[in-house]
Amino acid sequence: MNSDLIFYIANQTFLNEQSIKNSLLFASVNVKNVYLTVNASGLLHVLSGSIRKNKIVFIVGGLNEERRLNPVEIVLKSLRSESDNKIYNIIKNFSPYDNLKKLSCCIIENLEQSIIFLPDNPEKIEMILSDFVLDYLISKYKFKRYA
Repeated sequence: MNSDLIFYIANQTFLNEQSIKNSLLFASVNVKNVYLTVNASGLLHVLSGSIRKNKIVFIVGGLNEERRLNPVEIVLKSLRSESDNKIYNIIKNFSPYDNLKKLSCCIIENLEQSIIFLPDNPEKIEMILSDFVLDYLISKYKFKRYA
């Protein structure tokens, strides 16, 4: 299954992209397109096209920005204001590797799609993907996990 990767206010784009692609080798997920954006309107524009084409979209960066720049807040506000009648839920909003004041990962999903928010840190991305996200994707989309 193809997915898109969106970098939002991210600094370590090459290392993060490699971490995601390497971690996804163990599942049937392929990063098809990679985008870079530095503001809310750009994020929503790219995401709009990505969720029309893909069931899975990864967004890296900006998780600990102030509320008006936080990608989770931006995306939720936009999704909830659309009139497509899809119901989106936050299913995981957790911080397994940082203190609780910092968000490490968040997944927003509906019945068909998942938007996965990850930190701008390649080591944390690998841990989060291997410890949680891959199991989530395998369960939701019935992928096989490869050794």
